[in-house]
Amino acid sequence: RSKQWVPVDSTLELLDTPGKAVFAEHALAELRRAGDGTSNADPVDAALLCFAVNDTQSFAEVESLWAPVVAALGVPSVLCGTKIDLQQQQQQQKPDDDEDTTPFLEDRERGAQISPSQGAALAERLGSTRYVECSAATRVGVQAAVDEVVCAAARRVAAQEAAARAEEAARQRAAEEQQQQAAQKREKEEQQFRALGTPTAVFVGPAAAGKSALISAMLERPWTSAYEPTARVTATP
Repeated sequence: RSKQWVPVDSTLELLDTPGKAVFAEHALAELRRAGDGTSNADPVDAALLCFAVNDTQSFAEVESLWAPVVAALGVPSVLCGTKIDLQQQQQQQKPDDDEDTTPFLEDRERGAQISPSQGAALAERLGSTRYVECSAATRVGVQAAVDEVVCAAARRVAAQEAAARAEEAARQRAAEEQQQQAAQKREKEEQQFRALGTPTAVFVGPAAAGKSALISAMLERPWTSAYEPTARVTATP
């Protein structure tokens, strides 16, 4: 296939996790805390799901234990078959005729080869973006694994930024619509008010309630302290 696009000058932070099954839930909790900002670690943007191609148990555990961790995080994953150099060595191993072949056969049974087609099929089941194979010892395929996980992370970040821009644009449109509706409402009210001519409002209330002072304030007229409010009248039976 054509070479995968890789962002120029990409920076990728790498986080390691313990591989034992007992640590799966702990790893998930730590990664979730990074995602919600309650830990010092940066949020995870992509995952490299690794298994050893010469180990069927490793192949099974990546699906049963670690794929659910990545799924719970909601980040894209790249499935990576590691140790292809050991797989090649196992294929070349032949015990001598006079040696006990039991350990060799047991190791071959546990370390049955995982084919590229099996890895690709698992990647499809897990919804991983790609399946790659590499060897850390010989560095064969390492750059391809780096490129794939960088691209997966970059695509997720780009999608998040696009979603944030779309959300902000939607908020702006809603605010503009609200402003337009408010302006239309004010215009309609002003038209109705002008159609009335000059309306009159009467100020009603008990003596010394401050009605006259309020009218002066509304008309922006100076108020005199010499004003004598209406005298209170006590009814006589």
